[in-house]
Amino acid sequence: MKHALSLAALLMLSFSSVSFADPFLTNCIHAPDYTTIDCHLYEEIGAYPVTYTDLDHPGTPGYLVLMDSGDPGDGWAGSSPDQQNLSLWSDVLWFQDNGNGYSTELTLIFQPSQFPSYATVANYGDGGYFILETHPGPTVWDPNDNGSRLFTIYSPETVPEPSGYAFLLGGFLGLGAVIRWRRRESQSV
Repeated sequence: MKHALSLAALLMLSFSSVSFADPFLTNCIHAPDYTTIDCHLYEEIGAYPVTYTDLDHPGTPGYLVLMDSGDPGDGWAGSSPDQQNLSLWSDVLWFQDNGNGYSTELTLIFQPSQFPSYATVANYGDGGYFILETHPGPTVWDPNDNGSRLFTIYSPETVPEPSGYAFLLGGFLGLGAVIRWRRRESQSV
């Protein structure tokens, strides 16, 4: 009995260790001549936005809003009433103004409680831009439509991780072992 419980616990821990691994890190890769930039932005585990502070390829300050559903219009703020419905937003990418009219820092905001207001998005820098998030898979945004600035946003899917199933299975195995042990004990008395 002890061996069965030990084996179940070992299996559960070995499968679940995947869920505690370090999250992917947000990074931006610049071409050697700094003519292109390719940023990979991952929603981290936790409640805080992800900030990347080393954009050597400065851009225009503003917001990119990823929408789960609805009509983003032509993309620019004010082109669709759905843009004002924050419940349709899934992520916000904020390109902060460095004080000189350029953005050298970006922040991925993925907690709805931390989203800026629609008015803030529409009136900051050159205004906000809205796109639909790609489901499933990462969302790729190319603001210049020429590949010189690529931003790939990875959002976790709602499908449970294998480690979640391992915990559930381990719990059922442990419960079954305890029930079986109690039955044997009660029959031997």
